[in-house]
Amino acid sequence: MNSKRITAAVFAFAAAFSCIGAFNGTGVAMANAAEDFSWEIKEPETLTEGDFTYVQSGRFWNVQKYSGSDKNVVIPERVNGVTVQGIEAKAFSGNKTIESVEIPAGLYSVNGFDGCTSLKEIKFHDYETEKLMIVGENAFKDCVSLESVAFPFGTASINNGAFAGCTSLSTVTFPEHYVDFGKLAFKNTPWLDSLPMDNNGYKLFRGTILSGFGYVTSIPRNAEKIGNAAFRGQSGLYEILVPANIKEIGDNAFVGCSDLKKIVIANPDCRIKSGLIASNGAPYINEDYDVFSYSSVFSGAICGYKGSDAEKYAKKHDIKFEELNALGDVNGDGKVDSVDASAILGKYAKNMTEEMHIVDAAEYAVEDVNNDGTIDSVDASSILSYYAYSASGGDKTIRDFLAK
Repeated sequence: MNSKRITAAVFAFAAAFSCIGAFNGTGVAMANAAEDFSWEIKEPETLTEGDFTYVQSGRFWNVQKYSGSDKNVVIPERVNGVTVQGIEAKAFSGNKTIESVEIPAGLYSVNGFDGCTSLKEIKFHDYETEKLMIVGENAFKDCVSLESVAFPFGTASINNGAFAGCTSLSTVTFPEHYVDFGKLAFKNTPWLDSLPMDNNGYKLFRGTILSGFGYVTSIPRNAEKIGNAAFRGQSGLYEILVPANIKEIGDNAFVGCSDLKKIVIANPDCRIKSGLIASNGAPYINEDYDVFSYSSVFSGAICGYKGSDAEKYAKKHDIKFEELNALGDVNGDGKVDSVDASAILGKYAKNMTEEMHIVDAAEYAVEDVNNDGTIDSVDASSILSYYAYSASGGDKTIRDFLAK
């Protein structure tokens, strides 16, 4: 076992008693003194067994390096009776011989196969429960011979760059449960390119927006999540309405959007991942190495409901927060009533006789009461139904009333 010894001299009370002595409990003066302490910092233990070198990670082993020449590699489940739980970055990097790798269900972190240009097959095994295995950043990047991958039950997330540059990867199969990933995980792959784009310019996969170039009000109502980096570096996007059907906004969803001034979040319970979701400033992008730099400052505003997760996020990150009127309160008088329904009908009539009546994202969030992407007589009818309910003594919010 390797270790390093560090010796430090600790000068007790040097500042407080630089001019006087210290006293013990009996009142006897004690001379100022320096006391030497020593301790050991232990480097992780390593073990070589066959073609594998392992490094200790807590009570388990991680594969640190593979030095063999086999075409078909099986990652051991245990070594010396101890579970192997992960593969370290660079463990297999650049190996030109491996054609297949079998990964047991005990591994929770998979990394280190970037540049394995002969790799054609990854054999995963199902885990016992959901959200256990993580495919790490750049784990299989540039594995140009890999044509398909089937993720097992228990896959939690696929990190950025995991399969980027896998130029033959055309078939990807996911388990039935949700797997967290964004467009950068499969950047420059035929599979990502093959996903259809809807009429509004969005690529969706199983309810997650992977990328988008749509108008402010056109985020699809059949989506549930905005993926990591979905709008990264998009110019010409001034306002974005995140409608009520969106339950989560991924990391870096709007970073580097230099023109973005306002993000309106209509779902008060929409989860915003803890990292940065938006920033301004012209980004720098080097596509060859996926180097992406941008300002970490968002000078615009986040709009949402009082007490919402959006408000909490804005305050935590020192971003301007603008409170939305209550859903259906079109004129902002604190009530949802026939006056608001009349206002919506007026706009609807104008839309029917003119080419388009453009509203801003905040208005749209309040007026699209039924969250179907249009402002019309159905919204006015919903407001009138709620008005009748509340006038008769009902105490639900309009959101809860419409959710019945």
